[in-house]
Amino acid sequence: MKHFIITVDTEGDNLWNWKEGEEITTQNAKAIPKFQELCERFKFKPVYLINYEMAMNDDLVAYLKEKAKRNLCEIGIHIHAWNTPPEYKIEEKFNGNPYITEYPKEIMREKISGLKKLIEDRFETKVISHRSGRWATNEEYFEVLKEIGIKIDCSVTPEIDMSMLSGRSCSKGPNYTHFPKNTYSIYDGIIEVPMSTRKVRRLTHGRLLHKIKCLLLGESLWMRILSKDITNIKYLKNEIEKENKCDYIEFMLHSSELMPGGSPYFPLDKDVNRLFESFEQVFKEFSQDGYIGVTLKEYVKLNED
Repeated sequence: MKHFIITVDTEGDNLWNWKEGEEITTQNAKAIPKFQELCERFKFKPVYLINYEMAMNDDLVAYLKEKAKRNLCEIGIHIHAWNTPPEYKIEEKFNGNPYITEYPKEIMREKISGLKKLIEDRFETKVISHRSGRWATNEEYFEVLKEIGIKIDCSVTPEIDMSMLSGRSCSKGPNYTHFPKNTYSIYDGIIEVPMSTRKVRRLTHGRLLHKIKCLLLGESLWMRILSKDITNIKYLKNEIEKENKCDYIEFMLHSSELMPGGSPYFPLDKDVNRLFESFEQVFKEFSQDGYIGVTLKEYVKLNED
């Protein structure tokens, strides 16, 4: 059986352009019901990985709390370390937002445990699924996750190197180039359900130099939609299916992409309308190909049984 997992990094508006000290708005919460209803049409169940500011949005909490109670979605946790209490000053050597792994262990624990309790209290549900902000993990952080009761992680992006993305005190981001592509135990008591990402060598479109680079060095593909062109989604789906080793595909988006101006990718109403059209095309194809919609906790339980 093939499973389709939809993960939503549920976070504030256009954090790509956010600067420290600016207010983080959550207007994109108003767009989530439209997306949820689309998923329900195809019997898919999104996993909303909630960060701090979205956990404080009363309308979102009221809406998703009822959906979760009816098992139409799952509520998980997504931590952006820089704006999750308690406040802690990181030495500023670089201009990237800080990774959670840059903080002392006790501060990591306070931030993630506090956010987990907030989400569980507000949404009235047990949280066991997690994705790190900016995809950052390390053994010390997994130790903290285990301590607070997280059982599922989906932060790993196989074959993707983000080491060129600096944090606040460190010059390099995570590098998952050689990590497994399928579900596995990443730390004692924590199951990793990696994102559906691959680096593929192929002749693609664009300028000649870009074509040569993709053919020789490879092109990083993510199971997410960044434009009205869904060719990459179909190509990646076929590549994963040809491997014949993975019984799931994990799709992702940011909640802020659901509203005009909520991201750099979909600035206008027409862009968001096209995005929803693309969602419909992709979901229809997965549904017709026999994929069954599951949450992260449902998928892991199926593998345990």
